[in-house]
Amino acid sequence: MTAPAIPDPAVLARIGDLELVARWVVEGFLSGLHSARHLPHLLHVLARAIAAGKGNLAGAVAQVAARQRRRGFFMLVSDLYEPATDVVNAIAPLTGAGHDVIVVQVLDPAERTFPFEDATTFRDLESGARMPVTPGKVRTAYRARMGAHLEAMRARLTAHRADYLLADTSEPLDRVLFDYLLRREFLRTAN
Repeated sequence: MTAPAIPDPAVLARIGDLELVARWVVEGFLSGLHSARHLPHLLHVLARAIAAGKGNLAGAVAQVAARQRRRGFFMLVSDLYEPATDVVNAIAPLTGAGHDVIVVQVLDPAERTFPFEDATTFRDLESGARMPVTPGKVRTAYRARMGAHLEAMRARLTAHRADYLLADTSEPLDRVLFDYLLRREFLRTAN
């Protein structure tokens, strides 16, 4: 069977369906179509994609885990807007099989600090639901819940032998990952 050709990154960049692009990237790596030389192009395409609709983290991770025969390196990049227990349950088969797992939670700075002042209506990008909010009335509770969520993610993931990294959308993801992997390598060689 002949492997399908690798689409031009410019063509992929015009595909507006993030799930379609992500599925092509994952399936391409799993089937051996992509190699390290394709990674910069793939990261560029994913960076330009526009998310829409609810994702299926557990299903995507299970699909990857089912196809992996040898121990490997897995990196999950997500906003992780789901219960920490669900995320841990999704990666548990990977860490349990001895895979090296890094979970990168990417958030906009405003998602962490809730700096909004004026009353407004927020729209959930996954469900489309709208919620009128008076920021001054909810800011303290929002920050407390966000802090608890972030701490729960960190604690539960590290307890299940996954590395956890909180990243900020104001920094390019490739820079964040490079710095993290450099620190990680330094720590491993220092021990």
